[in-house]
Amino acid sequence: MAEDDLRNFIGRDTKAENNDTIGIDAALDFPLEGTLGAVVKHPDPNQSAPPSLLFDLYERRKRAERTVITTHGEASGFFVTFLDNHDRHQRFFFQDALNHDRWNDQLTLALGVLFGLQGIPCVYYGTEQHLHGIGNSDTAVREALWGAPNAFDKTDPFYKALAAIAEVRATQPALRYGRQYFR
Repeated sequence: MAEDDLRNFIGRDTKAENNDTIGIDAALDFPLEGTLGAVVKHPDPNQSAPPSLLFDLYERRKRAERTVITTHGEASGFFVTFLDNHDRHQRFFFQDALNHDRWNDQLTLALGVLFGLQGIPCVYYGTEQHLHGIGNSDTAVREALWGAPNAFDKTDPFYKALAAIAEVRATQPALRYGRQYFR
């Protein structure tokens, strides 16, 4: 979904083409999901997308939203940001069968960026438990934590990292409600 399409779902009194109120005031941030993955996730750091892609995304967004929100700081309440979800056939996190911890830093970095950018961060269940969703079917992405003994591990490194990142966001109002400037 492009920024011009997203703007149809955000802002006060959002209306459909027939002038009916849409009834939602936030949208899933698919543009950020794709951009963040390109910047953070490439296995070869020399081939990763440049961080300037994030800057470009937010600049386009500010221009597209100019008529639907009061300030770009207000955008934090209109976008649900995420790394992956049940509609994808692979989770953001990839676990190498031969070296289970090889890509852990990618996920920790991505979570830190997700919680530091504008929007309402949403973490798909199981991310904090090392679920990787490798496979080409819905069942691969929708691994079950339920019913397995001790399935939810609060000592998992991703759980701990996510808890620490979320705590920083919770104690810093500017991360939840502030304007965003790239330097």
